[in-house]
Amino acid sequence: MKQKRIIDIDILRTLIIFSALLLHFNSKIFISFLSIPSIAVQKYIFTVGGFFFFTAGYMARKVYLDRYLENPKFHSKIIFIKGVKIISIYIIYIFFMRIFTNTDIPRDIIPFLFYHKFFTKVLFTFGLLYMITPLFLFVVTNHKNLSIITLVIFAFFVVLYDSQWSMPYSFKILMIDRLLFPYPLLPSIVVYAIGFTISNIEINYNRDIFSLRMTLFIITVICIHLFLSRKVPPYSELVHNRQYFTLVESITPYMAIIAVRYLTSINSIYKYLSTPYVLCTGILSLHFYVISSLLLGLSSLSKESEPGVKLLGFLGICSLSYMFTFWRFGSIYDTKSLTRRST
Repeated sequence: MKQKRIIDIDILRTLIIFSALLLHFNSKIFISFLSIPSIAVQKYIFTVGGFFFFTAGYMARKVYLDRYLENPKFHSKIIFIKGVKIISIYIIYIFFMRIFTNTDIPRDIIPFLFYHKFFTKVLFTFGLLYMITPLFLFVVTNHKNLSIITLVIFAFFVVLYDSQWSMPYSFKILMIDRLLFPYPLLPSIVVYAIGFTISNIEINYNRDIFSLRMTLFIITVICIHLFLSRKVPPYSELVHNRQYFTLVESITPYMAIIAVRYLTSINSIYKYLSTPYVLCTGILSLHFYVISSLLLGLSSLSKESEPGVKLLGFLGICSLSYMFTFWRFGSIYDTKSLTRRST
């Protein structure tokens, strides 16, 4: 099935996936000022996972809902299997990295899944979101009021959650506590569902909200938000509370989409940003993410390495990850139309 690409989402995925590499590189090796923009986005605007959860929900409405309505059983199976594959990649990757870095393999499932520094924890939640997407699509198409009520309950539960609540540790880390795990399921579902809802509003009103005025307004709002986050203690406390931050990153990815959508409406900019050389890492972001994390995890670089060695290492990891992703992209997609090749 040929699918027309939504270029603004692909461009943003490209930017965010490179930002993720910068964050991971900095956490292991420290690259100083090069990581400042990525850290600012991660702390104050939206996390890498938050962005991908939002766009997953956004695209579920744009793409998966229509397919689901055509053949619920068939497409539910395809979406569910995609989620299983992502989680399988995550588990195999962890096992591989523990063996090749001589790291102990815990016998308990929670330590195995989460107690490591291999830069791919977001894949666990991302896979779960795909696995529950068929259920989500069933509820929103057959029980609209129930879906709205459930989203509101989840949102209140996420915001009001207190780490002192008495509940099993495994439930906290898997489902709700963002201090234990940055991407537990319930906050991620909230971000995902809001992305779906915003996309639904867009489609129902049949209009794209983008313009120079709107883009400048968004830039102004983000600048004010960043200033308040750093200079006003009460506001800063709210933003640094990861549970409250869930609501922030339920909106800010859409602001980024609007801004990039305006940029891609300018022909001279669109001409350069819409090439497969740019979009390949956004379209195959999972490929780039896993390969770059693998190379970084296996590298011998450390915070004590010389600055020049760090720079060469970073460029090498970027280059190898990009070349693999572009090669894989060429084998899957028609580089002229950006649609999947017939199989």
